[in-house]
Amino acid sequence: MGLYGSPELYPAEEPKREKKQKHVPKWPWIAAAIFIVFFVLNRLDYKTQNIGNAQNVISVGTRKNPATVNQSVQADIQDQSGNSYRVEVTWIDFRRGEEAEKILTACHSTGEPGEGKEHGLAKFKIKYLEDKNKKDAPLTLSGSSFLYSTGNYNVSTLTWDVPGMDPAMRGQLYEGADHQGWVCYSLEKSDEAPKVVFAQNVWFDLTK
Repeated sequence: MGLYGSPELYPAEEPKREKKQKHVPKWPWIAAAIFIVFFVLNRLDYKTQNIGNAQNVISVGTRKNPATVNQSVQADIQDQSGNSYRVEVTWIDFRRGEEAEKILTACHSTGEPGEGKEHGLAKFKIKYLEDKNKKDAPLTLSGSSFLYSTGNYNVSTLTWDVPGMDPAMRGQLYEGADHQGWVCYSLEKSDEAPKVVFAQNVWFDLTK
């Protein structure tokens, strides 16, 4: 193979003629090459950052990243009739053991939590943000929507109805309204990291 411009690239019958080489400025090609390299590197960096953020960002209120005191979490929920709502839930107070018993006694409530257990009281605030079905449907509140989970994620479906508890987590809300109330639990005395899961979806860590 010959060099570029050598005689073998021409037809054999054409006589050899000396050609003057034209001067072509190199700076446009250099500038274009720099632009292309910068563009490719920038796109790679953009993709890497996005992938990293997608992997590392965890939503607050999940089981692995539960919400803490006074930390509000928005969630879409659905009732047994198929009505959908958007709500905002906030855990605002927690008492257990003797502190919980004082509140229960003030409400003239009696009852044993069970062997190896103690009463726990958690107060939540729930705000009805949006009627997703646009039916002007009320949201019915119940303490049974707030379930106790042990620190090792053993979820109990048992909640205590405390007559005379004020405020209690019960009633009905229409869009825009909010309510706060106590929910009573039977906690394991040895459980140092109790949690609550709302509507089987939003998690709260009662130790933080």
